[in-house]
Amino acid sequence: MSDETQKFDLLQETKRHLNSGTKVFNGRYELLRELGSGGMGVVWLANDLEVKDRVALKFLPGLVRDPEAERDLREEVKNARNLVHEHIVGVRTLLTDDKTIAVEMEYVDGPNVIAQMAAEPTRCLSLEKTSVIVRGLCLAIDYAWQPPRRVVHRDIKPHNLLVNSTGQLKVVDFGIAHAVSETVTRITGHTANDKVVGTLPYMSPQQLRGEVSHSNDVYSIGATVFHMLTGTPPFRATDATMLTRQITDEVPPSMTERRKQLIQEGRPLQTVPAIPKVWEEIVAACLSKNAAARPQTAREIAYRLGLVAQLVSQTGAQTRATPTSESHWGRWALGATLALTAGAAGWYWVEGHGNRPPQPDTAQTAGPATNTSVPDLGAPAATPNAISARHSWQLVASQPTTLTVTYESDGKSIFSGNVIAGQRIALPVGNALLLQAPQGAAFSAEIDGVAVTLPTVPSNRWSVLVPENASETAKIVEAAPPPPPFQAEVGPLVKAGLINETETEWLRAALGGAHGETERALATALVAAEPSLTPGQWRARTVLKFKPEPAMLVSSDPAQQARAIDIVLPPGGAEMRLLRVEAGQFLRGAPGDEIGRRPSDRPVSQSVITKPFFLGIYEVTQAQYEAVVKRSPSYWRGNPSWPVDQITWNDLMAKPQGFLAKLNAALEKTYGGVLVADIPTEDEWEYACRATTTVAFNNDQPITNIENDPALGSIAHYNKSNGTPRPVGSFAPNKWGFYDMHGNLQEWTQDRFLRGGSWDSKAAACRSASRNQTTREAGPSKQTGFRLVLRLRDPAEKEK
Repeated sequence: MSDETQKFDLLQETKRHLNSGTKVFNGRYELLRELGSGGMGVVWLANDLEVKDRVALKFLPGLVRDPEAERDLREEVKNARNLVHEHIVGVRTLLTDDKTIAVEMEYVDGPNVIAQMAAEPTRCLSLEKTSVIVRGLCLAIDYAWQPPRRVVHRDIKPHNLLVNSTGQLKVVDFGIAHAVSETVTRITGHTANDKVVGTLPYMSPQQLRGEVSHSNDVYSIGATVFHMLTGTPPFRATDATMLTRQITDEVPPSMTERRKQLIQEGRPLQTVPAIPKVWEEIVAACLSKNAAARPQTAREIAYRLGLVAQLVSQTGAQTRATPTSESHWGRWALGATLALTAGAAGWYWVEGHGNRPPQPDTAQTAGPATNTSVPDLGAPAATPNAISARHSWQLVASQPTTLTVTYESDGKSIFSGNVIAGQRIALPVGNALLLQAPQGAAFSAEIDGVAVTLPTVPSNRWSVLVPENASETAKIVEAAPPPPPFQAEVGPLVKAGLINETETEWLRAALGGAHGETERALATALVAAEPSLTPGQWRARTVLKFKPEPAMLVSSDPAQQARAIDIVLPPGGAEMRLLRVEAGQFLRGAPGDEIGRRPSDRPVSQSVITKPFFLGIYEVTQAQYEAVVKRSPSYWRGNPSWPVDQITWNDLMAKPQGFLAKLNAALEKTYGGVLVADIPTEDEWEYACRATTTVAFNNDQPITNIENDPALGSIAHYNKSNGTPRPVGSFAPNKWGFYDMHGNLQEWTQDRFLRGGSWDSKAAACRSASRNQTTREAGPSKQTGFRLVLRLRDPAEKEK
């Protein structure tokens, strides 16, 4: 029996018991309609009757009920569940009963790319549509490759790219197809090479040999783009043996050549706009037989096509492009040219800088001494209509030394660390770079393999504009003086989007001693700690006061929006800091195999937070509560920084004497109704607690012990049966800057569930998904407090 016959039989067996209206998995899911089938699985749209949500169920062949297979599949589902990205179809959980096995996934209300192409008269997509898809695909694959995930897709093709009703790309089938394929291979023995996973027309020569590498994904992206822009994969043989030989031995035609072939075959492509040269070059590079000659990352593909502004991404942090002032860049180049005529020595400049490409948005720090900083990357222009010639520029150390490489304009780091003799450091082209090394250190340079001698470093700083074309040569010029210390220290904070203009001026004054020695010490410590802090953690720790105007709170311009706010509680007493939480989506709930899972825990499902809100970095303290209501219900006394406990529903919600009613009366006077005090919903609380994590604790660690878990040691005060609460902020915050989301006091939510566990709770009760149901009538508890939310309300909305 052939492989294809085997797959067909497995598919039919899988589909046999599935019909519209059937309820599966103990009646929780009602099947609505089949969405598609292929390979060895069939996907149905279903109603999740428990959470009242539409989901996609991918039913798999009964062979995967083999114990070893089911174990492997659970591991793949666990890995896929950690991929939470706007362009990746969310995988939620593995479902099993006595006769069926399926993967629950996010439902995408739109077709795959193959169906989109079939609907076009040309059977291919326009460059505009392709650009949107390729951008999302590259961002998704780049995200999946990043540590700690390091997930290679292995089956990128148009069939696995879905486009929802709003035009957003969703990539499906990370790892699941691989697990099923390996199971069928092991049990039936019908595949010649049990390491080969993928779809033949989109597989690289290395993948055909069973090699697993992210360069295979790069090849598949190229083959997929080729298919979208021409209507066919790069190789078209209908016989598997012939197709394998073509992939291994033949060079594919260009996309333009393929279109000409298709026109001769009757395809109406005569009026379709020509494929830009840069797209031809990048796709050809992706399809190289030599893996080392392909783009090194998926993001590099998008960057060289002009689809993203930054070459380097930072997981979990917001990235943004920094506008380049052409007039400033031009003045700088002119100044260097004038200096060249003066013949000053000791600084290096290369003529003919061309257009300055977008700069990476995050730093790359050197690891061990044998590591280099960044791969050899091309330097595209800002649009996909032109691209500079790809070539290599490397700095070579002549002796062991230390080296720091930053961008001249803003001090953003590219490389920092120890280097050994002969170490090659590849640098991005088309950028003005500032290099720092000890006086007397010696380097040489290689441009396209041609050595360029650099004299011994005359001082510890020198400047170079890395050339974009191999024909350009280095010339010695005088550079601008080193930036002032403040710019060097604070420039990275500005570049990373951590501080705005007001914050910058405060730092300038504080570092200069204008606010006294205490604030200077605090400001110095913050600047020194910046490389290890996320934006949320920085805003949570800074002593700078955030006092935004009401217009900044409701502004639709991200550059103007307030990222944090300090409110002074009436009558001018205690202060409270809250950080802005952007709208987004996340996976809530606990998987069935999470240690310590309770019956009250929600199953894993997608949740969408539709509006931004501000959330307190701490639980509300006794001092803060007393400032508003003039009394304290707390059982624990003696420290105003302890979170207020014994809080009941009525303490919060009663009108006009409850905490929220009194605070809103004060906010109305200060902010004119733009801010409304509240407590979070369950979903808002869990979204902020998780801060992009998907496992039990928000430091991205799973639970391993129900009572005392080592993962909680640095982030939570818990399981202290004879203890008391701790002052807020005594432990490390999560990535978004929120403290004590695990332990200390369990916190009220609007849905009457207490979240986060307390000082007396075991580790299992402190999990991100753990929930403790209560009622509005529940009496006070010395384990219960709350965290404040401020909701944004447009003044116009209030007037309605």
